Amino acid sequence: KEIERLRYRKGKIEVISEEEYLKEKKKKVLRERKRQVSKATERYIEAKLDEIDEDLSDLISEKGYIEELLLDMMPETITEEEIKRKIRRFKKGEYTTEEAIAELTELGLGEATINNILSLLGRYVEITKIIDWKEGIWRKEEELEKEIEEKTLEELLDLDIEKLCKYAYENIPLEV
Repeated sequence: KEIERLRYRKGKIEVISEEEYLKEKKKKVLRERKRQVSKATERYIEAKLDEIDEDLSDLISEKGYIEELLLDMMPETITEEEIKRKIRRFKKGEYTTEEAIAELTELGLGEATINNILSLLGRYVEITKIIDWKEGIWRKEEELEKEIEEKTLEELLDLDIEKLCKYAYENIPLEV
């Protein structure tokens, strides 16, 4: 004989099969586990940023501010797109400090301005590395959520979300 359960929904008591009960229970547990993954992710990101004494919203604002400063400091003979391309190349390590100094000197910029630009570029690269790291964590979070969707109810109930997240995220280094 099929086992039945009672369910209270919208002011009514209904009889449902054990199979339907287990499906609903898995949905609830899965939803809760995903919420726990999100919370663990948030805590992990905040803890890592605290370790390096950074705040994500401040970083995003600072990145935009630095971009504007760099654009304002450059001679008008260089287009905004050229400047942004050089910044991206600098971030990737394809454009060296020596190349930047030589090019900026050739453009007639003074030593103080060049040093200021290099300092801003260094900070900009640091900020983008932190933001890229955070986005890597978020991508890993999505993978973890998909991974737990495949688990059985029993596996979900036994799952240690904190350990799962910590192990997954520790493999994504924050290089600043």
